[in-house]
Amino acid sequence: MKGKSVQINSVLNVLKTLAVLAFPLITYPYAFRILGVNSIGEYSFSKSIVNYFVLIAGLGINRFAVREGARLRDNQDALNTFSSQMFSINLISTGISYILLILTLLISVKLRSYLLLIAIQSLTIIMTTLGMEWLNSCLEDYSYIAVRTLIVQIISVCMMFLIVKDSSDIVPYTIVLLISNIGGYISNIFYIRRHVKIRFNLSNTKQYIPRIFLLFASEIASIIYVNSDITMLGIFEGDYQVGLYTASSKIYSVAQQLLSAAILVTLPRLSYYYATAQKDKYCELVSNAFNLTIMNVMPASLGLLLLSGDITIIFSGKEFYDSKYSLMILCISLAISLFGILYTNTILLPMQMEKEITVIMLLAAISNALLNIFMIPLFKHIGAAITTVLAEAIVMVMQAIVVKMHKINKIILFDKKTIVGTIIGCVWIAAIVLLTYQIISNMIIRMITAIMVSAIGYYGIHLILKNKYMISLFVKFKNHFKMN
Repeated sequence: MKGKSVQINSVLNVLKTLAVLAFPLITYPYAFRILGVNSIGEYSFSKSIVNYFVLIAGLGINRFAVREGARLRDNQDALNTFSSQMFSINLISTGISYILLILTLLISVKLRSYLLLIAIQSLTIIMTTLGMEWLNSCLEDYSYIAVRTLIVQIISVCMMFLIVKDSSDIVPYTIVLLISNIGGYISNIFYIRRHVKIRFNLSNTKQYIPRIFLLFASEIASIIYVNSDITMLGIFEGDYQVGLYTASSKIYSVAQQLLSAAILVTLPRLSYYYATAQKDKYCELVSNAFNLTIMNVMPASLGLLLLSGDITIIFSGKEFYDSKYSLMILCISLAISLFGILYTNTILLPMQMEKEITVIMLLAAISNALLNIFMIPLFKHIGAAITTVLAEAIVMVMQAIVVKMHKINKIILFDKKTIVGTIIGCVWIAAIVLLTYQIISNMIIRMITAIMVSAIGYYGIHLILKNKYMISLFVKFKNHFKMN
């Protein structure tokens, strides 16, 4: 535990996420313009199918292993045994996943037209298992993850510009994205053996199965309400509508991944604090996570909403301009989903509330699937965005109710100065964006100016109000760099 600051880990994970997100930010504007709406829709629909089987192979092990492994990291023998057990269970579920995928392709005539793309992307299933990414999170080895991810993304960017040349290059495009996704897992196969000894070991695994399956059920529900939008769009409306929704959902997912990166690294440390009864440290870290997230997610959501038209054209091209309407709706979902991620990773998972998580996700998934059936035929890609917002809202509200029922003293989820600073800051952002639209005609210059001026003013407001969470973060970074 020594020398591993959660704040520094958060920044390392944000840097890793930036490396991952730099790939779409650099390559998608190029690829979307080269391939066009229909080809992007074809790729996204096939990927949405593979995602279900990646989920089956994963079996909910990732979140369970991060939480439980973090508690064992001070005991090398116990960590070796646990890691081998998780890997062995994961290997069996991977085999089952491939069998189910083959049967699905044999049964479905529609999916057979996407056979090559699905076959290429299915490599993600086995590589996710072999890569054991969850182990790096258990050990909080974020410096390795950041460096490895940066190298893989640089290689992928180069490949994108070298081999994707025209609208027929959907297969090369799929291969490049596959490498971007699994390149780190290939490296990890060799790297993790430096930390643990992995053997096929199913002994005493029965004790884990019930809890793993509870998380698996929640992840099934999660993938249904996250993934079913694209799947149902592909079934009901075809590749064109999937292409439009892909453009808006890609921008949405880039923002979501970046904003959630700092949250996700807290799970191992929070699990450790909670398991070792360090209540004060646990409460302090949860308070920090909530208030820093409020500070970041609200201005990001508002800014993305106000600049959605410019961002859509810059990111995807004029052919995808209509996707800005679904993006505007997804901006609302962005703020809601981040608080859902907070509740899950900072409170529900460390406190082992798998049953509550599962029930919440199942209700959200059922609601989302039913809403999609009605909304997509009526409003197409805009309807898919609306159902995403509603599903995320259901999740967040139910999570908040569960947390309130399990009262935890000393946690300040919403600090007064944070709320006041955020409200004033958002008014500032809205004024700056509207002003730049009046005085700057060039789209790129307008967007850059709006972002920079808004950000400086926004965080300046929090410093003027002496927001303790922001000041604490600056102090910890200052001390960290002095020590190094």
